[in-house]
Amino acid sequence: MGRTIHIKMQEKTVQLDLSSDFVTESTIKSQFLLSADAIVSLNYVDEGQQKGCECRNTPELSFVLPKNWPVLQFFVESDKMPSRPVTPITEVSRERPCSPYHPNCKIQLEFILKLMISF
Repeated sequence: MGRTIHIKMQEKTVQLDLSSDFVTESTIKSQFLLSADAIVSLNYVDEGQQKGCECRNTPELSFVLPKNWPVLQFFVESDKMPSRPVTPITEVSRERPCSPYHPNCKIQLEFILKLMISF
C-alpha cells in the first residue's frame, strides 16, 4: 500500500502515491509540466529548517525522501517555468474579445459609434 507525498510548486499542489522512499525527477517534471532540460530541486521544512532531498542516479535520477516524508510538505524549485500556467482552468476568463467581423459585435460597435458621434 502506497503512502502519499504532497508536493507544491508556485500555486499548484500535487499528491502522489508512492510505494518507496524516493520520487523520480521525471515524475516531478511531468506533474508540474516542466521541460526535460529543467533543473529541479526538491526541498522540505523539518523542525523549522529548510532542507534539500538527496539525489541518486541509479537507475534514474531520483530524490531520496527522509524517513518522516509522509508528514512533510515538499516544494519544487526549478530554473524553468512550467510550459503553461498552473492556474486552474476555472479561474481563466471565458470572455472573448469582440470581433468587428462578428454580426453581434458589429451591431454593438455601430451603436457605440453613433453614441460617440451624438455627443
